[in-house]
Amino acid sequence: PSSSTTGLKRPPSLVFDAMVAEFGPVPPYSITGCNLLLAKPITGSKPSSSSSPNTNKENKTGGKGTILYMERGGITFASKALYAQQHPNVKALIIGNNVPVWPYIMRDSKNECQNKLTIPVIMIKRSDGRSLRSLLEQHTNVSTLSCSITAQKCSSSSKNNDGGGSCVVCTDTFDVGDTVIRLPFCAHVFHENCALLWLKKHNTCPYCRRELPTDDEEYERERRRLSRTHAGGDDGLGSNQWESLFG
Repeated sequence: PSSSTTGLKRPPSLVFDAMVAEFGPVPPYSITGCNLLLAKPITGSKPSSSSSPNTNKENKTGGKGTILYMERGGITFASKALYAQQHPNVKALIIGNNVPVWPYIMRDSKNECQNKLTIPVIMIKRSDGRSLRSLLEQHTNVSTLSCSITAQKCSSSSKNNDGGGSCVVCTDTFDVGDTVIRLPFCAHVFHENCALLWLKKHNTCPYCRRELPTDDEEYERERRRLSRTHAGGDDGLGSNQWESLFG
């Protein structure tokens, strides 16, 4: 009799931009070679002195460090982090946003951590969180999904792509310890407060005016379609009309 074997499909490699919480360890830091696990419940739970977070593979980490994934909602960000920290192997927490607001800075508004938090906490945008959760749910039989986190701290030499070492919104130079935001695609850097103030009214980079991605999937599909049509010369729009559509 003949026999056949079926191999496991290797999970894809994904890279996401993230925002570091205002509480917990301060960058720079690098966490590598950890197992990525999905928390249950997905939004976490209130921390207690007698329980640890339940994960879908809590006893199968093989002694390696763990990076836990949760989603926003239900309890405060600080409670999620303190709950995750109760697991002895957890090295960091990733929280997926559940609203189309990006960038978003997580804060400990109730001062729950009080210097008790020792693990880094980062947030990824909603669409990336959905992709990550889907990957975890599809590969529940895979022994490990490896995950690494690298966070950098602004230094006095931080520069935008144009060569300037200052924020173009407020025109002040970047100082060591400043909280900054690096935008996707163009990678221009701004003070956090300056960028968030600008992004409340615009969906473009303050420096180069490049349009930023959104979590509106229908809009993004239409934007890509129009972009392809425009590239093919069949859009029927003059340059001024196109600029009015896309900044």
